[in-house]
Amino acid sequence: MAKLNKKQKDQRQKHVVFTINAIQFARYSYPIGKRLEEQGYKVTYITYCKECVEFFNKRRASYEYIIDGMAQCKLEKPLVEYLEAFEEEYEVPSMNLLLFGDRNHAWFSEEKAKESLVRHFMYWGKFLSENNVDFILGGTERFINEVPRAVSRRFKTRHLVCKVPPIKGNFVISEDHMGRWTTLNDYWKEHKNKPLTAAERKQAAAFIDDLINTKKRSYLCFGKNTITWQDVMYFFDRLYVNLFTEKRKNPYANLFHIAWEHLQKVIRKRFVWVLYKKPKEGERYIFYPLHLQNDAQIIVRAPQYSDQVALIETLSHFVPAGYYLYVKEHPNNVGGMPLDALWRIKRLPNVRLLSVNTHSHTLIEGADLIITVNSTVGWEGLIYQKPVITLGTAFYDISGLTYNVRDFYQLAETIKKGIKDSKQNGKNKNKKLTERRELLYRFVHAVLKNIHEGTIVMQGEYWDKYMQDENLEKVTQGIIEELERY
Repeated sequence: MAKLNKKQKDQRQKHVVFTINAIQFARYSYPIGKRLEEQGYKVTYITYCKECVEFFNKRRASYEYIIDGMAQCKLEKPLVEYLEAFEEEYEVPSMNLLLFGDRNHAWFSEEKAKESLVRHFMYWGKFLSENNVDFILGGTERFINEVPRAVSRRFKTRHLVCKVPPIKGNFVISEDHMGRWTTLNDYWKEHKNKPLTAAERKQAAAFIDDLINTKKRSYLCFGKNTITWQDVMYFFDRLYVNLFTEKRKNPYANLFHIAWEHLQKVIRKRFVWVLYKKPKEGERYIFYPLHLQNDAQIIVRAPQYSDQVALIETLSHFVPAGYYLYVKEHPNNVGGMPLDALWRIKRLPNVRLLSVNTHSHTLIEGADLIITVNSTVGWEGLIYQKPVITLGTAFYDISGLTYNVRDFYQLAETIKKGIKDSKQNGKNKNKKLTERRELLYRFVHAVLKNIHEGTIVMQGEYWDKYMQDENLEKVTQGIIEELERY
């Protein structure tokens, strides 16, 4: 991207805020923020981290240390009165949902978590009233994102979420934090019934063929089966920083809780295999992929399904005679669920708990139906032209290709309908199937039109690729394209 002159910068001037809760996110965001400044944007970083303060000071970046800002907020009445007032003022459906959506604060006492939530609202109300902010770039869950998103609506500030779509090497920015993509929603409304050109149809067909014929990517699967000496040293390094630099003030640096969760996960991985069953050849089944239990997909977008074991027990009652419910753990969560929870799944007579190493595409291909809350597996099921029931919101549930169940009174009938439609998939002359295939091509084309080139995955081995100048330029350009839409 070419740098702008002063006049061009003045014409473009918009204020962008990044929310930062740890040093790795400062290192991740700053190269983008610097490029935005070169393109005429004003950039501010709101951080919970003293390490980040030192980082931004060295680079003369504009920032605020939110911990000090919240400490200055005076509490003069009971917390519940503040919560009730903010709930009404900012049109928050329930403050308890915000509390549930922040697993770090769930480790605090209820009183301390509520006090932090109140201080977050007070801080962001003051900050946005005193600063003309056009955009906040952040994530989905936790107070760091949910509070500024709630407050920003009143000040006509747009809170945008950066997302990783199921298409490698691309990213999405959306104002919709519930799983959909704002630009895709708008595009699909206008183009849903518009026939594709031959070139557009060829592109969509090539994407579908490539996804089916290529082994499923695992580039987002993190975690190890062991704890190494390097892990131990890293823990003590971060502990030292937390005690002597952060002074234990960062609510998102719960090191002992994080370490304990990781240790439990590693231990469970050693034993979880005894609970797995194997698929049986010729067996008819419905496929349900387990979600990450503490991920935004559940705790923010579908908190009603936070107890996935209870959900699976319920789904098992709706499985038709002669069918099994195949359940597979999320590849990022092996060992994440308590063993007794997995045992409850295993002992259900018409449910098979499968190994994480069972190939998802093989399960999709053999399934008569897929049920998911909002998993990427649902998207892949559509690519395989399988009936997909969604229980929560997902970017693909606007396609007209899914069965969106929001009322379990409809579930049994919908499962029967989905299985019936699945049996017709082999009939190539079926007019309805042909129409669905064409709708799939149009939706795939719409998805490909509404993603941006560049990777925003930065964990582990992907850090070096993220930090390449070429990638940073692509990501910055994609962000600017989204900002200029408004």
